[in-house]
Amino acid sequence: MGECANDVDDAVFGRAVIKKASDASRSPDSTVNVDIMVVYTTNVLDAVGGEEAMVAFLDACEADLNQRLANSDVDVTCTLVYQAMVDYVQSGDSATDRERLSDPSDGYMDEIHDDRELYGADLVC
Repeated sequence: MGECANDVDDAVFGRAVIKKASDASRSPDSTVNVDIMVVYTTNVLDAVGGEEAMVAFLDACEADLNQRLANSDVDVTCTLVYQAMVDYVQSGDSATDRERLSDPSDGYMDEIHDDRELYGADLVC
């Protein structure tokens, strides 16, 4: 599965999604690009071995995802537009963490919504 596929994947990707409105005017023959913003906790940063390892890990994940999309003949590419550590302690329940990431005014990770707008992310993980 490549360097991206390991036990940290679940902690980094697939936990919470915040979507922008899609561009309905695009041509059916054009490639869609999804801009992704990844936020992670100190636990995840420690699990991958620090900042440099996190950057390398996320770069590998982006490359792996794009290769899989290309291999599937899907006209979608993904671009990692921003990555940052958040001041948050995971609850131990992924549904709770997802809700806290998704809610822009619950007092948990609320700054992420401004970052999403600033960097134009379609997806936040």
